[in-house]
Amino acid sequence: MQLRPENKEAREEWRRRHPKVASQKNFLTTLMSCADTSGTRITHLLLCRALATASARASNAINIELKNGTDVERETKVQLERLLKSYDLQKYTFTRHMLIDEQDTPHSHPVLTLHARHNNSDDLLLSTYVHEQLH
Repeated sequence: MQLRPENKEAREEWRRRHPKVASQKNFLTTLMSCADTSGTRITHLLLCRALATASARASNAINIELKNGTDVERETKVQLERLLKSYDLQKYTFTRHMLIDEQDTPHSHPVLTLHARHNNSDDLLLSTYVHEQLH
């Protein structure tokens, strides 16, 4: 990553080209300047890091909808959400919107759809999830 330029015009151009980094740096700079001791600064930095991590996790949230709203579909949704929390599947997850339909076969397009057939087997549901994500 480049260092920020010193003159005002170059700094503004840099901020336009790097909006995310610029806003994060401004936030950190403001946060750190509010601190009066190094201990407080470290606390603020750790808090900021925790907030950034929580924000990243929130942006990675997966939206799971139910086609018919049946009990079996609800159970499958709960099971899938538990599996997604238990395992790090980020590198196998390409779509964040999916549907559970107990009457359809699993498919990946136009909306990733899983059936409710494997609601009693974590391994089978997990393998179906990864299989459809990789299509």
